[in-house]
Amino acid sequence: MKIFFEIIYVVNSDRKYKFVLARYLSGPVEFSLTENSTLGGFPIKPIVTQPRTLDKNDNPTFDIFAFDFKNNSDLNLLKVGQRVELIP
Repeated sequence: MKIFFEIIYVVNSDRKYKFVLARYLSGPVEFSLTENSTLGGFPIKPIVTQPRTLDKNDNPTFDIFAFDFKNNSDLNLLKVGQRVELIP
């Protein structure tokens, strides 16, 4: 079964912070990443985190994930609202 996310924020600053926040949409809830994992067809590092985020009612969310890309230039090709497939 395929795993889909929606890009909600792209952090590509001049500093060391370069990552994507994405909302889980569908697919298996449990997954693990490998050295060959991709998000939206772009290689990502085998590290995924769940940042502490709140919804509009100040309730914690559990569907937001942060992905670190292997090639920082790939971040420029992703757009907020874009639906992407995770290949773990």
